[in-house]
Amino acid sequence: YDHLINDRFLSDAPTKTERINVGKQVGKKVLEQKEINRLLIKEARKGKTVARLKGGDPFIFGRGGEEAEALARSSIPFEVVPGVTSAVAAPAYAGIPLTHRGIASSVAIVTGHEDPAKEVAAVNFKKIAQGVDTIACLMGVGKMEFIIDQILKGGKSPETPAAIVERGTYAHQRVVEGRLKNIFSKARKARVKPPAVIVVGEVVKLRKTIAWFESLPLTGKTIVVTRAKEQAGPFIDSLEQAGARVIPFPTIEIAMPRGFKAVDRALDSIKAYDYIVFTSVNGVNAFLSHMHRLKKDIRCLDGATIAALGEMTAQVLREHLLFPKIVPATYTSKHLAGEFKREKLTGKIVLLFRSEIANEILPRQLRRMGAQVKEVSGYTIRKPRVPTGQIKQLFRKGEIDLITFTSPSTFTNFVSLMGGKPVKPLLKGT
Repeated sequence: YDHLINDRFLSDAPTKTERINVGKQVGKKVLEQKEINRLLIKEARKGKTVARLKGGDPFIFGRGGEEAEALARSSIPFEVVPGVTSAVAAPAYAGIPLTHRGIASSVAIVTGHEDPAKEVAAVNFKKIAQGVDTIACLMGVGKMEFIIDQILKGGKSPETPAAIVERGTYAHQRVVEGRLKNIFSKARKARVKPPAVIVVGEVVKLRKTIAWFESLPLTGKTIVVTRAKEQAGPFIDSLEQAGARVIPFPTIEIAMPRGFKAVDRALDSIKAYDYIVFTSVNGVNAFLSHMHRLKKDIRCLDGATIAALGEMTAQVLREHLLFPKIVPATYTSKHLAGEFKREKLTGKIVLLFRSEIANEILPRQLRRMGAQVKEVSGYTIRKPRVPTGQIKQLFRKGEIDLITFTSPSTFTNFVSLMGGKPVKPLLKGT
């Protein structure tokens, strides 16, 4: 994978997947292109399925064509999944359409960083200046002054609107606007850094009307999500759709219990229970996993009343055709216990399926109402092994606007991962 890849893509890969960084960036190079080609061929010949993950589109200044040629010469079968080049995506997120009826009918996508081995530069900015309405230049920050000078010498008016989109499509993207005569000085003053896309043309004026991304409610906000990796996806998606930059930092990990004996005994006698209580989505998923392991289906739950602590837990149950009768409006153990006051629990048997570290509020209340409560640990929550250096640095620099905790264990483990010291100073301003 390349260095501009969103970490979310890498986290979607199975745990067993080997991740190899072959990214190139200014002043740094992990592998030469020939070495990358050889690596692809070598791994494929081992019988492995290899995904070559690139930023943007693999065939637009992404070296994808060279890698495909190398694979074809070695008789390695492959497929290409087209992407969206940053030349199009970054301006779109800045509210700049590269073409527009009546304003721009042609566009040139060029690179500002050519192969240094070339004796003559292939990009003739002077000719392009008069040949197209819009110019989108990738990898041009390092040679911006030269590129703009060549475009001006080619006859483009100094008053032509121009913009630079830095870190396009990310929540922390920046847009510097100006005209050809002053865009370089503005970019230098703003300390624009790669990756960035330079856009030159009258279409830049349209940004005033259709800059949509910056109007999202969480644009510019950086949010750390400590939820377990298995659960965090929908929450992260919601935050990103609202414009946030999200940093997943799971402080809990969901795992199977230390032993299966108690779970197996409970499920083997499942028909004996009058109520089955689930206190989390994790509990539902673990329960269904154990059912599958023991080759039991949901018909064996006929006759039991199902209770769920929270609408999300209830929703997952419904997706598996298990419809809870008891769901409190407020998602706490205390309120769930309150819902049971309407039930006649004397002599009834309740299966409480939850984690190994759950609190005692609910079972204690149910026993006071006369129920026989069987507590079963269907899963466990543990502290994952995650690198902490980068996240600590972001907190120290004051770059984190919000951090979210979805349970006591997410916070307890966060404190532990931060070294067990008081985290108040670290979270100052967050």
